[in-house]
Amino acid sequence: MALLLLLLLLLMMMMVMMMMMMMMMMMMMMMMMMMMMMMMMMMMMMMRRMMRMRMMRMMRMMRMMMMMIKNTGSNILLFKQHNEMFN
Repeated sequence: MALLLLLLLLLMMMMVMMMMMMMMMMMMMMMMMMMMMMMMMMMMMMMRRMMRMRMMRMMRMMRMMMMMIKNTGSNILLFKQHNEMFN
């Protein structure tokens, strides 16, 4: 009987852990979406300003944006690997 109870407890713990992981993933996704939205807004603002600026500056801005996006992507990948190591 005690063994059964223990098993049930363990299962519950596992479920909770899974839920936590899911929540974390969801949070990460939300963060990514927010970042993308922010980027878009920034781009729009920039575009309006860019009409007066030169193309060179625009290219530099684009490159910087791309770098930022790449960095965030790699960070999230690392986070996922970290999670998998723990499991």
